[in-house]
Formats: sequence, C-alpha cells, structure tokens
Amino acid sequence: MPIGPTSPGFPVGPAASLESNFGLCQNACMSIWSILSWVGVAVLTGINVFIFLKLKTAAEQMLSVAFPGAKNMSEAMARMQAQMGGMGGMGKPSHDAQLRQAMALLQNKGQGRKR
Repeated sequence: MPIGPTSPGFPVGPAASLESNFGLCQNACMSIWSILSWVGVAVLTGINVFIFLKLKTAAEQMLSVAFPGAKNMSEAMARMQAQMGGMGGMGKPSHDAQLRQAMALLQNKGQGRKR
C-alpha cells in the first residue's frame, strides 16, 4: 500500500502542514547550526594564529636581547654553551680539586654524626 495523503494514519489538515513545516525547520536549523559552528571554528583559529604570531615576536625580541647578533636559537645555544665553558667548566684540574675537597668535607661531617 503506498504511503501518502490518502493512506490511513497520514495526518491531514493543519497537523499535516505542521509536521511538514517542522521537517523543514529541522533541516534548516541543522544547517544554521553547522554554519555557526564552522564560523566559530574560523574565529577561534584566527585568535590562535594571532596569539601565536604575538608570542613568536616576543620570543624573537627576547632572543635578540639575551644574545645580540644571534640569528636563530641553535646559534644562541652554542654561544651560551661557549660562555658557560669559559666560566670554568667541569674537567679542569682546579675544579676537580675543589670538588674532591668538598666531597671529603661532606664525608667528614657524615662520619662525625655517626660517632
């Protein structure tokens, strides 16, 4: 039996128009919400890009202040390691002697507590 306006159980009159309008509204509302959600995604993406660019600019300024003349972060790190090595790095005889002396002092303090 075909389903249509003459079949039993199919609404006729004001109920039929209400049901068909509800179906149209539901489809239209779904498309409105999907459009609004994509607009929201676009707005949030724009905000993220804006913040990223501002943070990148701030990071580049801090890099130029901390390491003048450094072109990128790897060059700045190489300079920092060279500076740290120049200030007295590990492995020098004077540094090793100081380390041994400090360790001996700590061991003597530890032995004094056990007695």
